Amino acid sequence: MKKTAEHLQRQRGEFDRIFALVEEHLDTSKRNRGADKKEQYKDLFFKILDTIDLHMEKRISSVEKLAFLSLLDFSKFVEYDKTFPDTAFNSLKETYAHFFDYVLLRSELKVLYASPELVKRNVSELTLFMRSTGLCNGMTQLYKLCELFLTVPSTTASVERTFSALKRIKTFQRNATGQRRLSGLALMSIEKRMLHLLKTSDSFYEKVIDEFTKKDRRMNFIYK
Repeated sequence: MKKTAEHLQRQRGEFDRIFALVEEHLDTSKRNRGADKKEQYKDLFFKILDTIDLHMEKRISSVEKLAFLSLLDFSKFVEYDKTFPDTAFNSLKETYAHFFDYVLLRSELKVLYASPELVKRNVSELTLFMRSTGLCNGMTQLYKLCELFLTVPSTTASVERTFSALKRIKTFQRNATGQRRLSGLALMSIEKRMLHLLKTSDSFYEKVIDEFTKKDRRMNFIYK
C-alpha cells in the first residue's frame, strides 16, 4: 500500500506527458485544444489523486494500528522463537494499553513460540485447543489475546464480507425478521468454520436440544 501511495505521488509530475499521450491517441483538433481546457483536466487530475491519496492514508494508518496481529502468525513462530517480535508487541501495548498484563503476556508468548505442539492452522483452532486442554486457565493472557484476534476486524475487507453475509442471511430469512434470530443466523454464517468444529463434539447436539427445550413454547416437546 505504501508503494502504491508513493507511485501516486510520482504521478503528479506526469500530467503533461499523460495529457500529450491522450491528445495524440484521440487526435483532437487544434480548435478543441487550449490552455483553459488543459488546466481544467489538470485540476481534475490532481483532485482525483488527492482523493485516492487521502483514502490510502486512512487505510494505511488503520492497518499500522493492527501490526500486533502478526504476533500470532504461526508461519513466523520459528523466527519469533529466536528473535521476539518487539515491534508487533509494542503495537499491541499502544492500541490496548490497559487490557493485558504485558510482562506475563510476553512470557506466555515466548512459551508459545517455543512449543511446536501449540502450532495450529489458525487462531480459532488454538483457542479451541487451549479451552479443551485447560491451557486457557494457565495462560490467561495468551488466551485473552486469542479472543481479541477473533473479535477484531483486521481490515475493512472483512467488514465488507460480513455485510455480504448479512445480505445472504436476510434473503434466506425472508419474512422472519426478528433481531434475535437475525443475530443468531449472522453469527452462524460468519463463524461457520468454528461451528463445523463444534459439531465434531459428541455432546454438541445434546446441548443444542437442551437449549431448545428451555424455550417457552405452546407445545410440549419434552417426552419422559
